[in-house]
Amino acid sequence: MKKTPLQYALDMISLRDRSEFELHKKMVRKEYSEEEIATTIEWLKDKKFLNDERFAEHFIKYQMSLGRVGKQKIKLKLYQLGVAEDLINKYLNDQGENELENAQIQAQKWLVRSKITDKYEQKNKLFRFLLGRGFNYDIIIKATEKLK
Repeated sequence: MKKTPLQYALDMISLRDRSEFELHKKMVRKEYSEEEIATTIEWLKDKKFLNDERFAEHFIKYQMSLGRVGKQKIKLKLYQLGVAEDLINKYLNDQGENELENAQIQAQKWLVRSKITDKYEQKNKLFRFLLGRGFNYDIIIKATEKLK
């Protein structure tokens, strides 16, 4: 038996907080009509179960607390989840102090696992690793200088 749109939406947001776009996409995949989806999302927003601003804030704080990725990676993920750019920038700008420390921790972990002996090659691969993790150029330079 197929769940009602509201039951399905409540199940999805009970697992974890979601953006409006993400929930909409999941409901489309479950073949609910656009009218059912719009009504459900409006109800959830009215009851404050669905809030992109709260979602962005919690997502950013959680990702930064893990320390595995930089701001660029978080920003990309939030864009993919349909969060507005102004909300992303609002909360990402508050989290700047942790990024250098997170980059240093990730660089240190990478260096411990690295078996590369050539310093030039090691520096290049570390740089690419940190770029892939979403750290920006300035943060990478500062993080790798402190490791020397």
